[in-house]
Amino acid sequence: HFKKPITYEEGTRRDGTVKWFNSNKGFGFIEQDTGDDLFVHQSEIRQAGFRFLNQGDRVEFEVGTGKKGPVALKVTRTQAAVPEKYPNFNEEPEEALINKISKTQLN
Repeated sequence: HFKKPITYEEGTRRDGTVKWFNSNKGFGFIEQDTGDDLFVHQSEIRQAGFRFLNQGDRVEFEVGTGKKGPVALKVTRTQAAVPEKYPNFNEEPEEALINKISKTQLN
């Protein structure tokens, strides 16, 4: 069987957001700003070192056609995702913490 070659779509680069990416398997999906999802393989990520993407990263890419449909090509991260707050981080308001410390020192 011959693999269907990836063909590059002519035109400008597009923008989207990483929907999910499995760095162990080396692939994931990007949601284009138009709403359509595109497959992305780690070999198409343009960055030094280990090539990966994080959910929520903003990316720029070209669109091509792979074996199973449209794929993202020449992917570059334009904005890193904002990390979620750590669980229980700043759980107590500052005043409650001060009161707690004060009570501990009085005992």
